[in-house]
Amino acid sequence: MTAALPQMTCGIWPAGRRLVAVITEGGGSERTLVLASSDDARWGLVQLLTRSVCTELVVPETILRADPIVRMAAAEQVPMWSVPRAVIDPIRRAAGISERSPKKIAAVLARLPAIPVLRQQLRRVALPVTSRQLRLL
Repeated sequence: MTAALPQMTCGIWPAGRRLVAVITEGGGSERTLVLASSDDARWGLVQLLTRSVCTELVVPETILRADPIVRMAAAEQVPMWSVPRAVIDPIRRAAGISERSPKKIAAVLARLPAIPVLRQQLRRVALPVTSRQLRLL
């Protein structure tokens, strides 16, 4: 038996100093958000994702260490996938998507976990273990 795929998935792609987020929902509909370069805007997206049931975040490997949204989402235990550039570029080129189309690239990222062959190419981002218990020794 396989696990059910999330009902909502959010793909994120950098657009200069901003981020473009595309949230796809189970029925095929999608919403696009363009986030300002502020931490407050990124935190707002993380809060939206934590309030949504069955949500995963899909980000390119290039922003894993560079963008605070990854740390914010990890702190809130939002499940995340990272996508290597070696996977993104051939898909983008095959679909005829320009590098200057961040909305379309983010939409593709959001759909990757739903495609079994491509899901195997994604890497699960390890979330920090949160413990409210103090260590005694």
